[in-house]
Parts: sequence; C-alpha cells; structure tokens
Amino acid sequence: MRPVYISIHVILLMCIVSLCSCPVGEGEAAPTDVTILSWNVQNLMDGRTSGTEYEEYGPSSRWDETAYHLRLEDIRKVLSSRIFPDADIIVLQEVENSGVVADLIAGPLARRGYRWYAAAGQEGGAICTAIISRLNPVRITVQGVEGFRPALEAVFNVHGGTVVVWAVHAKSRKEGDRVTEEGRRALASLLSTRARLWRQADPGCLLVIAGDMNEDPGEEKGMERGYRTALVRAASSHAREWEAAGSLVVSGMQGGQKGSWYSPWLDGRINTFRPGSYVYEGTWHRYDHILFSGLAPADRAGWRMKEFGCNAPDSAVASDGTPRAWNVRLRRGTSDHFPVWGVFRFDERERRHAPVSLSSFAGEPEESTEKN
Repeated sequence: MRPVYISIHVILLMCIVSLCSCPVGEGEAAPTDVTILSWNVQNLMDGRTSGTEYEEYGPSSRWDETAYHLRLEDIRKVLSSRIFPDADIIVLQEVENSGVVADLIAGPLARRGYRWYAAAGQEGGAICTAIISRLNPVRITVQGVEGFRPALEAVFNVHGGTVVVWAVHAKSRKEGDRVTEEGRRALASLLSTRARLWRQADPGCLLVIAGDMNEDPGEEKGMERGYRTALVRAASSHAREWEAAGSLVVSGMQGGQKGSWYSPWLDGRINTFRPGSYVYEGTWHRYDHILFSGLAPADRAGWRMKEFGCNAPDSAVASDGTPRAWNVRLRRGTSDHFPVWGVFRFDERERRHAPVSLSSFAGEPEESTEKN
C-alpha cells in the first residue's frame, strides 16, 4: 500500500499544516499506557533554500544537504535512545517543515511504528511544531490565534477512552519578558477554551499540553511586576482571577481542583533527573512541559500520570550538565533543550465514560482536505 498524504487547510488561522500517514499494521492492540515525549530540537532545518529560513541557514551560509543529514542522524539517535521510555507520541518544536519530519522518522524510527505525523507553523515562518505518532489519530487540526504560532490538536481513541494532545510552542522571550507575555497568554487562553469544550463533551478524556511554553510553571516574575502570566500556580492569590481571563492554573497535585493542570515540575515527590529543561544566562528554566488535566478525585477520573522525566543521552549533555546546544557555525552540539516525557495509565476499575462521538462534538473549525 502506498502512503497517503493529506493536506489540511484551516481557514482564517494564518498558518499551515500537513498530515501524513503510512500503512498501519493489522491487529494492533490498544495500549493501556500512553507515553508522550516533547523536545525542542533547536532549528532543525533542511538543506534546501526556501527563502523563509533563518539567515544562518540561507543562501550565503555553508549549510547544505550533507550538513543537514548529519544533524538529522544526531537528532534521530537521541530520539532512539533507551534513556527514555518508548514514546507513543512525540512532539517536536523548531523543525523547518513536514519534509524534515518525514526524513527524521525514516529508517529506524519508522520500524518502531511511527507512521503518522503532522507539522504546523505561521505562514511564512521559519519553523514549525510537529507531532509524530505510532497511534492512529482520529483527527488532527490546527488551533491558533492570528499573529502567533498555532497549536496542533491531535485526538486519539485508546483503551482508556479519548486522548487529546496539544502540541505547542509558545512565544519566545527574545524581546523581553513583559512585552512577549501577550503571545503566551493568547496561547494559554486558546488551550483553556479548547480544554473546556472537551471536558463538556467527554468528561473522562485525557487532556495533555506538550511542548515549549517558554514559561516556568507558575511564573513568578509577572506577579512581582504586576502583569498576568500564561501559567499561574493554584496556590496564588491571583489564580481564580487569572484563570477567568484565560491563564492556565497549574499545581503539583494530580486530581486537584477542576479546571487545573497537573505540572510534574511542581510535584516535590518526583525525581525529574534534571533541574530544568533549558538554561539561560546560567539559570535553569522549566520551559518544556507535559501538563495533564484530570477531574477531582471525587469524580474518579481513570487517567493518572505514572512517570515524568527530563533527561538526555550523554551525547546531548555538555560537560557542565546543561543541554549541549547546537552551534550551526561550528556544526557541533545537539539542542539547547532537554526532552521531557510523561507516561499516563488508565485504571480500568475507575472507568466511567466511553469515548465521545466526534460527530456530536461542536466547536471544531471549518476545514477542507486534499488527498494526493
């Protein structure tokens, strides 16, 4: 069977997405655990000139197909490392396009079952956010706010019911913390709205935000400086007010108050392996997240996060224990971020809800599809 390539064009979102699949094997068992890994690979650009790439990869640079394939192999080796649990879903930030994703999962990764992938980014932008899966998605759509990077929303039906994963890459802090917070708040508000729709449609579903939020969990700087942040700790006096305005409330307790998101970074009982996923000017930051939303214990939601980690193989770690950042000029390094992962388990005894019928779920953007 030949692979099927599907392009999805979402109206009015000013972003691009492509979804591709390869043949799926017969008789694949539905998993009881779902493992999700996220990694900002730091500008994984192909060897061709398209006009949208960063200057250091443009026509006047020494970047070419040979250099691209060498870096591609390095990234592939990290993703194949046994230091991580075997991921069902991989979320990547800073890949140039869907062609890079296709090249990345060719060979060894394809043999491990990664047959489905999608990539989305702002129109004319240099980088995309991607999702790769060995699970057959029911649907992948683009969700976004004009002027900022979009999110990919991927829906899966597994043994425990419906799983919704948002692959995200929030606005960077390059122009300053306060001035760029608007972009991160816009993404948080979008995710909050989408999550609320899903909770109404399917109260037992697993909701996961995976990616680089460019913000520590429960960012304190905004509170200190008097502005609202995208993430706010549940214990903060601003939590309810900011949640109503669109911020995501995070806590270190699974099964906390309704509407909140569990951040394993805030759970003191967990050994995360590394103090953070990113280092800036000598300070560790926990910008990369696997956020999980469940219902309160009284509602007996079946999903639990049973494992979380942030680590990398030695080849991606510098001598001082920080991420071995990629240097395009020297053609050395791996990425300035460490991968993070979460393993989710469904307890069959606690099952209350069947998977939702997607045809009954309102609130989806209009879309058209093309098959080649």
